Amino acid sequence: MRSVRGNMVPRFAAFTAFFIAFGAAAAFGAGQPVGDSIRPVAGMIESLWEAGRSFPAVEMFQQQGPTLAAVDGKSGGLHAQRQVLGEALNDGVLLSFDPSAARALISDAPETMTLALPAVGGRVELELGRVELFTPDFTVVTSGSKGNAVQYRPGVHYRGVVRNVPGSIAAISVFDHEVIGLYSTPDSGEVVIGRLGGANQENTHIAYAARDLKKPSNFSCSTPDDQVSIPLQDEGMLPMAAMATCVRIYVEADYDLYKNKGSVQNVTNYVTGFFNQSATLYQNESIPITMSQLYIWTSRSPYKGRTSSTLLSQFQKYRTSFNGDLGHLVALRGGGGIAAGFSGFCNPTTSQRQCFSMVDTTYNNVPTYSWTVMVFTHEMGHLMGSRHTHACVWNGNNTAIDGCYSVEGTCPRPGIPAEGGTIMSYCHLQSVGTNFTLGFGPQPGGVIRTKYASASCLVTCP
Repeated sequence: MRSVRGNMVPRFAAFTAFFIAFGAAAAFGAGQPVGDSIRPVAGMIESLWEAGRSFPAVEMFQQQGPTLAAVDGKSGGLHAQRQVLGEALNDGVLLSFDPSAARALISDAPETMTLALPAVGGRVELELGRVELFTPDFTVVTSGSKGNAVQYRPGVHYRGVVRNVPGSIAAISVFDHEVIGLYSTPDSGEVVIGRLGGANQENTHIAYAARDLKKPSNFSCSTPDDQVSIPLQDEGMLPMAAMATCVRIYVEADYDLYKNKGSVQNVTNYVTGFFNQSATLYQNESIPITMSQLYIWTSRSPYKGRTSSTLLSQFQKYRTSFNGDLGHLVALRGGGGIAAGFSGFCNPTTSQRQCFSMVDTTYNNVPTYSWTVMVFTHEMGHLMGSRHTHACVWNGNNTAIDGCYSVEGTCPRPGIPAEGGTIMSYCHLQSVGTNFTLGFGPQPGGVIRTKYASASCLVTCP
């Protein structure tokens, strides 16, 4: 096993999306099938090891007592907070957070680190490399700032893997008073790390497996299928030369999210934190995405709708131009998500480059980032060209990839994948769930990579 040396490596310039792509491409041959080799995020970490980087240990968390499932609530042994959490989760680990360690990390911004994390199954170690989420001209703008950038304190963002777990991925964002993170393994699926909601002056965090959340995901996508057959194509990763451009994402946060979070800083932390997780999933598909602007409604917005389709329509009508290749409205209502269609890349019609996602913050004070990451990534997947996996447009013969939901079309309904579903599936409605380590899957991922590679309007990554 690779050892973690105790001394911090010298500080280098921040990783850019291009360096990420370079590291990923270095681990792949052009056109190599997705499942036959190391994936891009793991390839980035492996390239850093091979370049002689050390991964110094960082400690920001200490476990608070036993896991939720290890304490018998009937015996009166549960603290009131644990009782509330037990209503939301089957299990989880409460974590004491060290804000001084977080501030030091933000100040030093090491290029690499190993983050130790207590978890239900025992301590895990995340091998992480720092990434740059933003375009050089990125700004945070509010409805009250008259188009001018507002000040905020940025965090630091990392991606990587779970040590000694092949096929795993991880994304961690560190801010002054919280960590927003997620890691996923092929066997266990997603584990969410985040600050508990409610009155939480001590900034207590929790780590829990998404499958242990008692409230099922109600995510549904209203993007209609167009029944356009998708031919079989190269499912492999892209060569390095084809990955030098970035997809710039404009994100707009509705007023209900601002009211929920209470400040521009908190909204910025939340959105950039889950964006890092979504961008990690796209990086693992050889698609570099960056955030080009965050617009926050600090006053009532023109978006009065209650359904995803109405909210998208209002977004398209009001936001007729934006700083980015794709525009994404997020709100705490709407019942799911919807995209304008399947041809967002370089579309001259602005409204065809927009989508909407209903995001979620907490359930019984438990942070629920995995739901948000799923819908946010899913809807942009539509704009980039992918249909649902239960649409009758795949496999070169107009059949569906999986049967996690009623098919879109007239083809037979196939079985449910035992290993779990992919991002464009509805397998979250089945017991197998969705596993982020599977990404978009070979065919949807291949479609997105093909569309991305031919998108001539995209600019070079910074």
